[in-house]
Amino acid sequence: MVKLRSFQSALFVAVLNLENKLKLASDIISASKNILEGDPTILPIPPDAPPEIPRIITKSKDERYTCNVSLNRIDLFFKPKGRDEQSLDVVSGEYLKLLLNLTSLLKENFKIAIPRIGIVANLLLELSESSNTYVLRKYIKESSLISETHEAQIHALNKITLSNKIKVNRRLRIITSRSAEDPSNDKYLSISIDINSVPEVPYDFDRELIQLTFNAAVDHMKNLIKQHYGEL
Repeated sequence: MVKLRSFQSALFVAVLNLENKLKLASDIISASKNILEGDPTILPIPPDAPPEIPRIITKSKDERYTCNVSLNRIDLFFKPKGRDEQSLDVVSGEYLKLLLNLTSLLKENFKIAIPRIGIVANLLLELSESSNTYVLRKYIKESSLISETHEAQIHALNKITLSNKIKVNRRLRIITSRSAEDPSNDKYLSISIDINSVPEVPYDFDRELIQLTFNAAVDHMKNLIKQHYGEL
């Protein structure tokens, strides 16, 4: 069974005005319907620091949700708590509503364009055999150069179109993994599916288009996993 370990969405913008960080943090908490009601963290980042470094961090009190605000993006993270939240289905509920509310905040309150969106699922598959043996057999022809690996990784980039409308890069990463408690147990496979709208085609993402793209991306992830690894 494939389990969801974490999920992330990124709303890319040209530049955010962070002169009043406390006000923006308050607006985000309000837009989240108080889901992100933990005490916000305002980081003392120098003005010349890279724009992708977070300046504001807000979290839910149970730390399932985290929102990072940078100069050029807002990232919304989800970390499941308990087995009932380890399915990709869970992100189509409260998480999606929270993402759409953040979109409305940017579009309606701040009049900021969102030309790109990124969606990432990090998953874990437990196997009945060594993940290194599995990867070598399934994806790589074993040779004297590649055999008895301690770790194996596969990275692949595909260019696809979601809903016959949004052109995206899909980056797939498959990495053999080991148990933290027992490093000799390598019967785990880490799978990362990263779907980003292409930077060379700027879109005008509003609430409706983000919902369409998000649902199409999650459906694509589900179909990919079911086709190659069975049940979610």
